[in-house]
Amino acid sequence: MKIKREFVRNEREYKTSLSKLKGDNAAPFKIKELRKNFEKTVELFKNEYNFVVGGPSNQQTALYETSFLSCIIKLQKEMEVFLRYQKLHKRRIATANINDYEQVVHASNIRRFSLEKELALEEQDIESRHKQDVEKFNQCCKDTLADYDVTLNIKLEMFRNENNV
Repeated sequence: MKIKREFVRNEREYKTSLSKLKGDNAAPFKIKELRKNFEKTVELFKNEYNFVVGGPSNQQTALYETSFLSCIIKLQKEMEVFLRYQKLHKRRIATANINDYEQVVHASNIRRFSLEKELALEEQDIESRHKQDVEKFNQCCKDTLADYDVTLNIKLEMFRNENNV
């Protein structure tokens, strides 16, 4: 009887744990713990069943056999539900990992595009500065040539005036 109470308590804990897990994000240690409890419960009941098989009364054996089988079927159904939930949880984790990876890739793409924009702007800035420098140089050359031309014309005029040419 003590083992049967233990079985009932373990079965209750198993069902309670399973219902709690359905609401939570199942952590792997909870999954292992729940599976251990399930296996422990089945083992306890098997031990009780084997003990009863060697017992004095066939009627009691049949009673335990029936209750054992019904409990095992219930537990197996619960375990199937739990395993489906576990697969779903693994898919969620995999999906979350994929989403995290996609977010990282997206962020790196955004960073790459922003760097490309910055590089393009910098190149445009360099080109515009180069154009400005070339224009300044050309203007300087023109001014220098104009100054030289004016100076040359003045000297030529002075030379003509001195020589009366």
